Amino acid sequence: MLDVFGFEVFERNSFEQLCINYANEKLQEQFNRKVFEMELAEYLAQGMAKAEVDALFTHISNAACLAMFEDKPNGIFAGLEDEIFVPKGTDASFVSKLAKSAPAECFLKVDAVKFKIVHYAGEVEYDATNFLDKSRDRIDPLLEALPGKSSGILANIVGATMAGPSTMTSSPPSVSSAPGGGMAKKREHKTLGTKFVSQLSELLDALDMTEPHYARCIKPNDMKSPSIFKAQMVMSQLRYSGLLDLCRVRQRGYPVRLDFEEFAWRYGNTVISAGSQSPSRNLKEKCENILKALNIQKQDGFLEPQRFFCDTLAMTIWS
Repeated sequence: MLDVFGFEVFERNSFEQLCINYANEKLQEQFNRKVFEMELAEYLAQGMAKAEVDALFTHISNAACLAMFEDKPNGIFAGLEDEIFVPKGTDASFVSKLAKSAPAECFLKVDAVKFKIVHYAGEVEYDATNFLDKSRDRIDPLLEALPGKSSGILANIVGATMAGPSTMTSSPPSVSSAPGGGMAKKREHKTLGTKFVSQLSELLDALDMTEPHYARCIKPNDMKSPSIFKAQMVMSQLRYSGLLDLCRVRQRGYPVRLDFEEFAWRYGNTVISAGSQSPSRNLKEKCENILKALNIQKQDGFLEPQRFFCDTLAMTIWS
């Protein structure tokens, strides 16, 4: 069971919110892909041609936003790592360079250290102050001295952390000869942003090997009180959890699916009242007679080998 951090939007959003919202962006992409694949499989299993399915709806994609985070060398995390290692790199220079490479539909520079990203759930403004320091994940010099000065659990933890191959310390990176005779900093340690991207990728690879089931929890109010429903709060949760995107995917196709038996039971009386009841005992034939009696067109509803498909509006009218 995976309990995911929710999409975060605060008055001030920093590096922590950027990482959390990137993770949600990745998980939403996987959610969209899984839902699309299940929709596609459902239609194809019922005998629809793939061309017909493709014509129903286009897969909702947040690929442009994810590319802005992940691309090398100009993505957010790659650019942040570069800025840590270049001489005199600052939070402001990171934002300035990002503004030149990021797609306009996903990114907007607000000022020297503030920028907005258009996520699947909406627009979020980030403050890049201390982005470089936070991504360095540097151990405090006092803690660095701890393993040699004392013993015990804390000293052992700090010593093991410092010895790890993927942890940045406060020591300056070593230098090596660069092309052309210059000196370049050697990246011996991964930044926090790079480690986060790598670990998230491993998690998603593991999730792709499972059969997912999703549970979305919606809070009606922030007071934990009964009989109080805050519409704006609920709408925000629906948007941030990706459920609105799911609704869009389903609406583009035929969201109402009924087995022949249920369809015949529910609408058989309509055919009887129209005087066109068929003596056939075959369920599919009964359903076909219902469609003819109600003059249902193919674009509104149709029968496939096992089920009846129709759109929401048509079902509402018939009901």
